[in-house]
Amino acid sequence: MSNETRKSTKILKKLILAVAFALLLALLGIFDGIGYHVYQISEISFVRQGQFGYAIATFKCDILYNPIIYPFYWNIGEGQIKGSFFMFYVPDAYAGSRPYYPPTPQERLPAYVMSVTSRGILPNLIILFILTGAIEAIGKRSLYLVVFGGVIGFYFSQIIGVIAGVVAGSVAAACFLKYWKGSKVEGFWKTIWQQ
Repeated sequence: MSNETRKSTKILKKLILAVAFALLLALLGIFDGIGYHVYQISEISFVRQGQFGYAIATFKCDILYNPIIYPFYWNIGEGQIKGSFFMFYVPDAYAGSRPYYPPTPQERLPAYVMSVTSRGILPNLIILFILTGAIEAIGKRSLYLVVFGGVIGFYFSQIIGVIAGVVAGSVAAACFLKYWKGSKVEGFWKTIWQQ
């Protein structure tokens, strides 16, 4: 294999890993407690638009986003949102020509949360890709410990947990980097990714 081919393969592997980790973080963002925390959510109104096949739902919510998984929201000052929102609610099914909607507000709440959390998915993915791409570009994959430390910390204690998780992840990454050279783990890792 030529030197240029090896270099291209190495760059491709790093790009694939960066995309995979960015997608993993985005996937974790859809789970309550990991990607966001719902303090309060309730339905205000649900008006069926019979002839048009949808409903207009109005709801109020108080949601805190994980700053590691939703950096776009935090960058635009919407790390925690409170207020009233509306969405077009598409029927879950049709019975003949009649649309079917979940009968109780409690059954519709997950759709409301998903509408609020998914509105900035593309900018969040771009920022997450930049973050994971930077980690791959500098070649210090142990920095993923810092990222995932913050993600796990949010689960336990929201913002304070993120700070504690980032600190714990930083200490773990520093220890990992200090004891990495010459270890069996390094040899195993290199056999997977350096050939």
